Amino acid sequence: MSFLPPTPPSAFSLISSRARCSLQAAAPPSGLHSLFDNAGAAESFNNLNVLSIVKSSVGMILGKNAHIQNQEAFGKVFKNIVSGVDDLVIILTFVFVANAAMKYIWQSQNWVKHKVETALGKKRSKDNFDKSLVKELQPAVKNLGLGLLFLWVIDAAYIAVTGLGMVKDKQGNLVKAITTLVYTVISGSFLNVAKNRLIGKYIGFKQRQADATPSKDDDLLVAKTSFILRRGSNILMWAVLGFNCADRISNLLGVKLTTILSFAGVGGLALGLAVKDMASNLVGGCIVFLTQPFVEGDKIETKDLKASKVKRIGFYQTTVLGDDEKVRTIPNSKFVSNSVSNKSRRTHRCLAQSVYLTYETLPFVEEIIKEFKEELIKIPTCDTRTRSVTVGLKELGETAIEVEVEAHFEGSSTNFREKRQQALLLLAKKVREKGGDFAILDGIMKKAK
Repeated sequence: MSFLPPTPPSAFSLISSRARCSLQAAAPPSGLHSLFDNAGAAESFNNLNVLSIVKSSVGMILGKNAHIQNQEAFGKVFKNIVSGVDDLVIILTFVFVANAAMKYIWQSQNWVKHKVETALGKKRSKDNFDKSLVKELQPAVKNLGLGLLFLWVIDAAYIAVTGLGMVKDKQGNLVKAITTLVYTVISGSFLNVAKNRLIGKYIGFKQRQADATPSKDDDLLVAKTSFILRRGSNILMWAVLGFNCADRISNLLGVKLTTILSFAGVGGLALGLAVKDMASNLVGGCIVFLTQPFVEGDKIETKDLKASKVKRIGFYQTTVLGDDEKVRTIPNSKFVSNSVSNKSRRTHRCLAQSVYLTYETLPFVEEIIKEFKEELIKIPTCDTRTRSVTVGLKELGETAIEVEVEAHFEGSSTNFREKRQQALLLLAKKVREKGGDFAILDGIMKKAK
C-alpha cells in the first residue's frame, strides 16, 4: 500500500489535456494557429523551411503507412506544444532568478531586523548568509526549478508521441510514473533541508554543553553523534522515499513491487561488477561509517597522507584539509586498506629530544640532569602518574655528550607546543647556569645522518 499521497498532476498536465482534446476537435483558426487550417495547411507548411524539415523527418521515421496520414495531426501537435510556451518561460525565469531573489529576500529581512534592533536600542546582530536558512534552501529550490523544467519537456514529448500516433497511452501512466519520481526527488531535497536544520539545532545544543566541560571525550562524543545522525537519517529518509516511490510506480505501471526490487537488485549487482573501484569506495564509506576510525573535525595521517583535518566524510570519498591549506579528496577504500593514525584522539603528546653538550660540560652533567628533571616534572600537564619521565646520559660520542630527554604531556597540540618550549628553554638555562655549552656541530651532524 502506498504511503505517498495521490500523485499530483504535473505542472503542465493541462498541456496534455489540451493535446488530447484538440486531437479530437479542430481549434478555431486565429493568429499562428491559422497556419494549420485544413484548407491551407499544406501550402503554409511548405513555406516554412524549418517546420517542413521537421515534418519530412517525422514522415520518414513513421513511414507512409503510419497513423499520421496528413499534416493536420502534426499541426495540432505543434499548436498544443506552442500553447505551453508561456509555462516554459515562467519556469526558465524561475530557474535563473530564484537564487538571486532568495538572497534579496534575506537581505531585505535583515534590513528590517536591524531597523527594529536600532529602534529598540539593542545591539546589532551579526549576519551570515552561508549559515542562513535561505542558503540551505537554495539547492532544493534549484532542484524544484530543474524538476519542473524536466516535467515540461516530458509533457511536450508525450503530446508529440501520442498526437503523431507513435504511442497509444491515453491514460498517461508512464508520464505519471516519471512525475512521481521527480516529485520524490524534489520533496526529498526539501525534507533534507528541514532534517539538517533540526539536527544542527540539536548538535549545537550538545556542543555548548560539551564546551562547558574540560573533558575532550565530550567533544568526541558530539562529533560522533553528529556524524551518525546526519548520515543515518539521510539513508533512512531516502530509503523510505524510494520504497514509497517504487510502490506508487508499480501501481501505475501494473508491475509488482517485488519485480521492481528484484530488477533493482540484479541491476545493482551487475553495475557493481562493472564499476568495481566505485563499489569498493562505497563499501569503504560504509565501513568508515560503521567503525568510525575518524569523524569530521579529526586530524588524521596515513602512509601517503600527511596530517590533515577531515572536512567531510562522503559515501564515495572523504575531503580533508592539510596543514598547507590544500583541500584533498581521498577515496574511502584507501582508509580500509591502509592504517590510519588519528591524532585528534591522542590523550598525550610526547617530547623526545636529544641534546649534545661539549666535553667541558661533563663534570656538571649529573647535576644538570638532576635539577632539570626536578623542574620538568613541575610543569603543568606533565604526566608522571601514567607515563615515565626520562632525562639521562645516552651516549659519550667522539666529540660530544648526548643527553636524552623524554616526557609526556596531556592536552591539545597547542598546549603541548607551549610546554615543549618551556621545557627546552629550562634545559638551556640549566646548562648555561652550570657553565656548560652545547656542541652545535655535533647536533647538526647527527641529524644529517
